[in-house]
Amino acid sequence: MIDANPLRRLLKATLDDYHKRTGKNRIDFAEEMRARLDDAVTASKLDSFTRKPKPKKTYYLPAEWLPTVCEVGEDDRLVRAVLPDHLREALAVGELVMDSHRSLEQALALVRNLKTRGSRRTRKPAQR
Repeated sequence: MIDANPLRRLLKATLDDYHKRTGKNRIDFAEEMRARLDDAVTASKLDSFTRKPKPKKTYYLPAEWLPTVCEVGEDDRLVRAVLPDHLREALAVGELVMDSHRSLEQALALVRNLKTRGSRRTRKPAQR
């Protein structure tokens, strides 16, 4: 199970950074999310996800909202936090590849080349 405390803190940090960067408040953030999701996103709902839960009243951020929170907030820390380790590692490798190349096409060519070389190495030697 994912610990909700760090996720609450990350959501709050995303909302705070959004405000600092844009001068807009949580109501504006919620309106942008509502327009993208066509869902009933409100500032009070966002606030309920960032508050420490009260006994018998815990609110959970819907998983389908995560990509939109990251898009609107221009911050991917929240979605990265819920990735399993193997996907986080794969993402880190992909980012290193992208950082070392000027274009996506160059990076994809390198990855294809690595896959081709790797698949040759994993083949069993021919029986004689």
